[in-house]
Amino acid sequence: MTSTETQSEPNKPAVVLRGVQHSFRKFKALVDINFDVPSQSLHGFVGPNGAGKTTVLKLICTLLKPQTGKVEVFGRDVATDYLAVRRRLGFMPDHFSMYRQMTVYEYLDFFAAAYGLPVETRTKVLDDVLELTGHGWETDRVDQRFVARNATTRRAGASSRQRSGHSTA
Repeated sequence: MTSTETQSEPNKPAVVLRGVQHSFRKFKALVDINFDVPSQSLHGFVGPNGAGKTTVLKLICTLLKPQTGKVEVFGRDVATDYLAVRRRLGFMPDHFSMYRQMTVYEYLDFFAAAYGLPVETRTKVLDDVLELTGHGWETDRVDQRFVARNATTRRAGASSRQRSGHSTA
């Protein structure tokens, strides 16, 4: 990767979405979304549950393929050049819902592998990250607080969906 590939160009947007639409079965999560995120800027998404925040982030990070419209990250189309996009981005969800039985090390290793970090450098990088963050001592531990909290959240969510008539069962 050249130095120009690793740095964003100040005059070009880092992220571009044009005419993006995405549905889950009959639910329209995104309808005609258009925006730019300028290079070297900080942005966040704020909105109620179901507003499409996570869907947009998954599209930008190539975890979902756009159904309609175009998503570009650093000038690369996420649908056709997803490997180049993944080399430039990182995305780690704020919950362990799918990976709640993984140890801290397994979780980090999974995402490092998913983003193409070679196995020969992965161990060193993960060890450095865990030491830097002060979590090296808990690499073999599954945090039961996450397991318990996610189980409680799922039960509460299911109950509220049933009460509101939005049960997925």
